[in-house]
Amino acid sequence: MSSSNQADEDVPVELSWVRRLQWRYPQQTSTVNEAQLVEMVRAALSTCPTLLIVDDRDIFRYLALSVLLTSTQKQSPLIQGVLVRILSKLDWDGKKRLDFVYRHVVGRPVSPQEAEFGMFFPPKSAIAPRTPDSIGGL
Repeated sequence: MSSSNQADEDVPVELSWVRRLQWRYPQQTSTVNEAQLVEMVRAALSTCPTLLIVDDRDIFRYLALSVLLTSTQKQSPLIQGVLVRILSKLDWDGKKRLDFVYRHVVGRPVSPQEAEFGMFFPPKSAIAPRTPDSIGGL
């Protein structure tokens, strides 16, 4: 089967997710044309296996982030850093990670005084343990 045939077969699956998004979030999806929604769904679905988001409910919640996050949130380096850090925390299951994002990110305005931390949060492995010698003998 050619890749174009595979893409044609995936469209009904993607359209079913788009229809669910349109039904559940009519206001947020009304400003996005269907072709853009299909592309957003396709992109998000392609990352679900990598992020170990496998439950249908969690997949839908993950897809919905593309229409629930405001443009200000999408442009915020701090919010993007939080999203990357939490969604890639694979020792938490998909539900726990999405619960965190929905509780602490979705629906919350970005502060105009937001610190520009963004992607500057180092991964845990890059943080050296502090020993008495490294903190001046204290």
